[in-house]
Amino acid sequence: MAEKLKAGVHVDPELFPEASIYFSDIVSFTTLAGESTPMQVVTMLNDLYLMFDTTLAKFNVYKVSLCETMNLIDVINKVSRNAAALQ
Repeated sequence: MAEKLKAGVHVDPELFPEASIYFSDIVSFTTLAGESTPMQVVTMLNDLYLMFDTTLAKFNVYKVSLCETMNLIDVINKVSRNAAALQ
């Protein structure tokens, strides 16, 4: 679906009877970033995203990043039941 949207192809909406949504925030990010060098902030965020991406790849989870918030959308019928381990 993401590839179709990127290519400008119309995608009909789908109904999924079950879905899990995970919202994450970095507590005190502004303070932490203010006390760090730009490279330390970039390295920290890169390590964090890499950890999430590595974990999510095991469960075939679709990740959406919006602004400063990382939202993970887990569409149950496309993911093994093992995704419950993320909760």
